[in-house]
Amino acid sequence: MKYAAFLVAVLVTGCYAQVPVRAPRRTLTAVERIAIFQAYRPVAAPPGDVRTQLLLIQRRREGILDLANGTVIHDPSQLLPLVPRGSVTAMAARRIADVRESERVLAGIVLAGVMVTQCWDCLPAPVEDREAAALTELAYQSFEQDLKARLYLCSDATLVFPCESPPPP
Repeated sequence: MKYAAFLVAVLVTGCYAQVPVRAPRRTLTAVERIAIFQAYRPVAAPPGDVRTQLLLIQRRREGILDLANGTVIHDPSQLLPLVPRGSVTAMAARRIADVRESERVLAGIVLAGVMVTQCWDCLPAPVEDREAAALTELAYQSFEQDLKARLYLCSDATLVFPCESPPPP
C-alpha cells in the first residue's frame, strides 16, 4: 500500500529520464549542419563488428537509441526537436504518446480498482505493447533520414553533403 502513490506517479509521468535535445538553429552553415548530423546520427557498428551490431539490435528492441554524441534516447518524443514536424519520426513519436497516455489511464483505473478491492492477485499480467514497440522501431529507423531532411543534407553512399551543392567527387 505504501508504494501505491509511487506506482501511480510512475504510470502518470513515465519512468525514463528526459534527455534535453536542442533543435538546430535555422541559420546554420553547411559545415555546422554536417557537424550536427554527425553528432546526432544513430550509432552504427563498424563493418564486421558482429558483437556491437548485436548489442545495438538488443538495445533497439528495448526501445533505446544510441546517438553518436553519447546521448541515449529512451523515447522517440525526445527526437522531435531534431526532425521536421511532418516526418515519419515525428508522426510515430506523437502516436506513441497517444498510445501510452491511453495505457496510463487504463493502468490507473486497474490499479485504483485493485486498491479498492485489495485483490492484488487480480492484477493483469504485463502485456507487451506491440503497437508502441512497432512505432518506436519505425521512429528509430526513420530518424537518420528525417534528421538529414531537417538539416537539408543529402547523401551519396557514405558521404553526407549539403543538398544545395553538388555531390563531392
